[in-house]
Amino acid sequence: MVIKGYKQTEEHKMKRAEAHRGKKLNPESIAKRTATRRANGNYVAWNKGLMKETDNRVRKYAEKKIGRQASEITREKLSKSHKGQIAWNKGKEYLQIRGDKHFNWKGDKSEEKYGYEFTSQLKEAIRKRDSYRCQQCFRHQDELFTTNRKGQVVKRKLCIHHIDYNKLNNKSENLISLCGVCHAQTGYDRNDWTDYLKSKIENI
Repeated sequence: MVIKGYKQTEEHKMKRAEAHRGKKLNPESIAKRTATRRANGNYVAWNKGLMKETDNRVRKYAEKKIGRQASEITREKLSKSHKGQIAWNKGKEYLQIRGDKHFNWKGDKSEEKYGYEFTSQLKEAIRKRDSYRCQQCFRHQDELFTTNRKGQVVKRKLCIHHIDYNKLNNKSENLISLCGVCHAQTGYDRNDWTDYLKSKIENI
């Protein structure tokens, strides 16, 4: 209970912080709180204003960078700054471990075919459900850019990830939107990612 007009001391704040450190809310409790606030009409996402401001800033920065090339002076400066430096991989033997010799080998999982329900319309519906944001880092789809083979900067869509890694299970509760960087991370520690993303999908 906080008394109106009472200012807490720094020592009191530190004690409260220590008492709550390491505590995690139950996903069910979070869902109940969110549902109650939405029903009362006073639910506002904690990052609503922050993400909108970030979107505008990143979009303006990206628009300035599209099609921009470094000047000859800048290229000369970069060339001079790297002269005399020894490459980190010079003299090292390059080993490319593939297939069943790789520690993350899952037995030709990448060769499995997707179910016929996994259409572009379904993927777009999942992106729309997730507000066109990566559900791990919360970056908006408009912030995602990549470089094509011609060296042009182009926009990139969010990836649709199968939470249980079963490409034939195309139910909406098994699909989640992730950016390319976060999607690449799900290739490791798959059991942990499955449990983690299942808890996230329950709160969407």
